[in-house]
Amino acid sequence: MDLGLDGRVCVVTGASRGIGLATSRRLVAEGAQVLMVARDEEPLSAAAEDLGAEWLAGDVTDAACDERIVATAVEQLGRIDVLVNNAGTSRNVALDELTDDDWREQHELHVMAPMRLMRAAAPRVAGRGGGPIANVCSSSGKRPSQT
Repeated sequence: MDLGLDGRVCVVTGASRGIGLATSRRLVAEGAQVLMVARDEEPLSAAAEDLGAEWLAGDVTDAACDERIVATAVEQLGRIDVLVNNAGTSRNVALDELTDDDWREQHELHVMAPMRLMRAAAPRVAGRGGGPIANVCSSSGKRPSQT
């Protein structure tokens, strides 16, 4: 399948496993240059090496990480054409056991972190004539539990 991504520079968060890793794999297969971002350096670097992608270990809930991601993409790959906000997690905790900190943590990860990265990357993407920004979302942004 040709997604028209040959030579495009794509940033994928939550890229060391699951949907993020599968997305990174597909983008590389389409000929894209990919910057994979995730918190855990060891699995991230192994996955990136396996795919032939660049990588950056960082926690997207850290507000300073957004500028690091954009700067790394520009420095290592020359630009950003596509952003895939995919970092996320969920827990299986009863509603009455969730703390305020649990709610804040999930809101930060599922709502604020993607918004900040879009804000940081969008001017770069738009400056090149626009490109897709995809947000892979979880209901954990609304309720950080599955029960």
